[in-house]
Amino acid sequence: MLKHKKRHTAPPKTCTFCPFEPSSPSNLSKHMEQTHSHLKSFKCSLCSKSFFKKANLRLHVQVHSGVKKHTCEICGMSFVLRGNLSVHRRLHTGERPYTCSTCGRGFTQQSALRSHEAGHSDRKDFVCPECGAAFSRKGALRNHRKRHSGARPFECSVCAKKFTFSSERKRHMLIHTGDKNFECEVCGRRFTRGTNLRVHKRIHTGETPHVCEVCGKGFIQAHCLRTHMNTHSGGQ
Repeated sequence: MLKHKKRHTAPPKTCTFCPFEPSSPSNLSKHMEQTHSHLKSFKCSLCSKSFFKKANLRLHVQVHSGVKKHTCEICGMSFVLRGNLSVHRRLHTGERPYTCSTCGRGFTQQSALRSHEAGHSDRKDFVCPECGAAFSRKGALRNHRKRHSGARPFECSVCAKKFTFSSERKRHMLIHTGDKNFECEVCGRRFTRGTNLRVHKRIHTGETPHVCEVCGKGFIQAHCLRTHMNTHSGGQ
C-alpha cells in the first residue's frame, strides 16, 4: 500500500531524452508521445505498435497470446495483463487516483485523465478531413474517423448486432447476460454498469452536478437538466 501511495505522491520523473521537466506524470507521458515518439525503438513483430522500453514491449506481446489468466474475484471478468485487472477493480471500489488539476474530477486511469485534460485546452489541432470536426487529441480523431468508415467489425455472438468499437459490444452483451455486478452499498440495488451505479449513488449523497445556468437548480443527470431547460425556453 505504501509503495502504491508513493506513485501518486512522488514528484514526476524528468524526460530521459531532453531537459523537459513535467508538472505531473500525465504531462510527462503526453510530452513523450508528442515529442519523442520517433524514438520508440522496441517494435512488436506481430503488429505496428512500438515502445520506449523493452519491458513495455514484453507486456504488450502478452496481449497477442489471448491468455486471460488474471480474474476479478468480484465479477469474474478476466484479463491478459495484471495491470488491467488492477484498473478494472477500481470500478468496484470506486477508487479514482488520477485527478484533474483544473476541475478536480477523478479518473481510474492515467490515459483517461490525459484525454480529459485535453478537453480543457482550446487547441484542437486534429481536424477530420471528411466533416471538419476538430479534436484536441489524435486518438479522438482516429476514433471519430472510424464512424465515417462505416466499419463495424465487432459482432454480438447472440443477436449478430455489429459495433464500431469492442467496448460498445461489451456494454451491449450485458443486455443478454443480465449480469449486475455493481451493487449499491447503501440500498443494495444492483446495476450492469459501474457508471449507472455512480449516477445512482447521487440519490443517496444528494449530489447534483448538472446545474441550470438560468435558475441554479441542480440535477443528478444531464438529460434531466436538458428537459428542465425547456421550461425556460417555452418548450422550443
